[in-house]
Amino acid sequence: MLDYKVFWLRELPGGQLGGEYGGAPIALAGLPINETLAGRIHRLTPAGAAMSLHLPFLSLKDRQEWPARQLELPVAADTETGRITVGDEADHQYAALLAGPALGATSPPVVFREERIWQAGDWDPAVQPMMRAHKIDLDPSWRPTGPVRVRWNIELPAHLAGAWAGVPHRREAMFLEQFRGVSTSVQRALRAWRPYQYFSRLERYGKPHYAHAYMVYANLPSFPSRRKTQLTFHVLEPQRVMRSLTRLGKPVAGELRRAQARMTAAGMLPGPDYRIEDAGAIVKAMQKLPRVFGGLVALEAFVVEELVLFAATAHHLNAGPPQARTLVEPALGLLHAFRCRLSRSQGGETFGNLANLLLVAATSGLSWRNGSREALHARVWATDLETGREIQGESRFSYANL
Repeated sequence: MLDYKVFWLRELPGGQLGGEYGGAPIALAGLPINETLAGRIHRLTPAGAAMSLHLPFLSLKDRQEWPARQLELPVAADTETGRITVGDEADHQYAALLAGPALGATSPPVVFREERIWQAGDWDPAVQPMMRAHKIDLDPSWRPTGPVRVRWNIELPAHLAGAWAGVPHRREAMFLEQFRGVSTSVQRALRAWRPYQYFSRLERYGKPHYAHAYMVYANLPSFPSRRKTQLTFHVLEPQRVMRSLTRLGKPVAGELRRAQARMTAAGMLPGPDYRIEDAGAIVKAMQKLPRVFGGLVALEAFVVEELVLFAATAHHLNAGPPQARTLVEPALGLLHAFRCRLSRSQGGETFGNLANLLLVAATSGLSWRNGSREALHARVWATDLETGREIQGESRFSYANL
């Protein structure tokens, strides 16, 4: 009978933290898993190998559904690291970020992955600017001759996951000082990736009330709060948003120029909604906070508020002995809440895969405040699907100074 070193973080009745986390090796029969799941784990275990078993992060709600969920949980084995993972990778990353350092665990790197196909005419006006924004320099002579697949990996190194363990209590003066870095990073990440993903399809320009909102949002400066009690823009204070829009005419004109270039390359005639001379009028329209633009700004506030709860949970977990550490219920569903909000269609696009990006960007901002200036590792692969030619690039950067 094979024994496994089990990593299992769960919430017990009363909010206490329990389960085995890096304890002595135990047999599958000693764990509350059914025979079907045990058999799948056993089949993936190399003969005679010492493997660590990573089970899901369970909340109180999961307890009632646990027997049924076991039949659906994915199981993956990595023989190089000696690790078998049961469940969703993002849930394990969440648990490791939240409490891993306090419990002596080694957190895996948190990775945001993105892949989509662009047309050849999109390479210069849409794909290249995103790479330059992430400090990735590619051979300027490389051009795709047909559709191009662009894959991204943005990784938070494992040793930076412990940044959350040192967050002060949210009533301490240093908390808001540190969290301004978190808020800035999240804002910059969302303003880079949501427009990038939204405009990956040219037909999105057919809805100018959405397209204009994304163009302005992409260039909105991050909130430079002088009020230490406020971390993001708030739609109930429109005058603050309006002041930040006053100098966006030129960058929005650049967005319109890129839109014209993409449509022209695809054989489409740019309509009257994309005249460069109308950039000022488009920006002015956003000062009234129309529904689409207001929703983009409001999402940032929601995300940062959830991250404040996440930080409070991490502080409680790292403040006392394990048996006394409590989990704050709203923070247990952090990734779920991000996915739900981001997966709501906005103009035909959903952004659910950005949930991991928010954790990567937030931790990057926290690490920046603690002295780690180049916290993230970005890698990009672009493949010309017509010829098979590929180009790669990578960089070190932080969303705190993107």
